[in-house]
This record gives sequence, structure tokens and C-alpha cells, in this order.
Amino acid sequence: MAFLHGNMQSRPAIPHPAYDRYIAVLDVLGMKSWLEVETPQAIAECLDEALAACDEACSGSVNGVAYGPPLGTTHFSDTILVWSPDDSWASFATMCTSLKLIVAVALRHGVPLRGSISVGNTVCNERTLRFVGPAIADAFLWSEKQRSYRSVGVDVTRRGLQSVQAKLLREPIPRCWDCWLNGTPAAILSGVAKCSGTLVWYKGCLFVNHWAHGIFTGRDPGEMFERRALELDDSARPSATK
Repeated sequence: MAFLHGNMQSRPAIPHPAYDRYIAVLDVLGMKSWLEVETPQAIAECLDEALAACDEACSGSVNGVAYGPPLGTTHFSDTILVWSPDDSWASFATMCTSLKLIVAVALRHGVPLRGSISVGNTVCNERTLRFVGPAIADAFLWSEKQRSYRSVGVDVTRRGLQSVQAKLLREPIPRCWDCWLNGTPAAILSGVAKCSGTLVWYKGCLFVNHWAHGIFTGRDPGEMFERRALELDDSARPSATK
């Protein structure tokens, strides 16, 4: 035991740099009910397909040259963590557009996701699996406990929205990123405008506009919000939408 104690004390400290960054925490809804009717292996195989967009979000290339990862993602059981490298407008735009795709693809496979985005100083060390910071707790608590409207989809926490709106006052969004937020990002973030192709206000919450994804063309966003599920057809897993 003395040898073990001395050996542990002599281990070099592992660096865990923390950066201001955007954090999203998402949960698979209905996992408990799902486990009652499917095997863990079957669920894992379904999640491989449903969460395929997570792999797209954490890789990127132009003409075969890698430029990423623009985002990092990891998932454990029914929880998905997505993080950006910093708190720039580029990272915010990438976070929103990636989550729009992630949620839409998961729903296409009958897997509804609910979550929130926050921002703050956070350790995200994928090598050591250390993920620590108040933004993680804020995103989880807002989505699971504090959001008054508990729908499928991803919104921005109250704390995260305050930070983004404060950033907007001191650092205007570059025009080169406007197209990523489809038109009027400053107006949407300040609450002057209510809807764009990427963000939408609903029930007092600022949601990523998953319903603008091409998968849902022709569907009414309000109707899908009210149903709290975005099934595309009868094959969607009903037990997961309760």
C-alpha cells in the first residue's frame, strides 16, 4: 500500500485546460420505456444510426483537407454532450446548425432528443473523459428541471441567452456568419424577430429551429411543438415520446 501511495503521488498532473465555450447537453427521451421492450444491443444499434450526425458535427474538410473538429461530441447511455472550442460567433453558428441536424436525424430514426445550450468556462478533455464546468450543469438543469415548456428539441438556457445577448452588445455578429444564422441573427437573439431558418422563439424560449430542416418540409412547427414529438410517420417509436 505504501508503494502504491508513493507511486500515485509521483504521477505527473494531467493538464485540464478550460475555455469559454458553448455546451449542449441532450437526453434521449423515453429510454426507460425503450429498455423495457428492446435489448441493450438493439438500442445501441439504433442509436448508432440515430446519432450518426454527431460524427458529422465533429469532423470537417474542404477538398479533402481537414479543418476540424469544429465541435466535439460524446455520449453515454441516454446523454449526449456537444461542445465548441471557444465562444466565438462562428462556434455559436456551428453549434446551432449542427444541433439542428443532430436532432432532425435522430427524430428521423424515431429517437426524440431534448436539451439545452449554455456557455461558460468549461473543461472538455475527451482523452481523459473529464467534462467539468457550470455550463454543463446549467444546460442539464434548464432542460430537465427549469424550462417551463418541456418539448422535444434544443433551446438556449436563460443564463446562456443573457451571455449571448451581452456578447451581441459588445461584439456584433460578422456579416460572414449571417448566412449561417439565416438572415437576421441579431434581431432574433435580441427578441425583435421571432423566427429564422436556424432559430425560433416559442413559449418564451429560444429554440434551435429543427423544424426548418428539409426533413420536416410541409410540417407545421406549432403543431409539432404542441404534440411534443416530431414523428414523421407511424414508425416512430411511441414509447420514447411520452
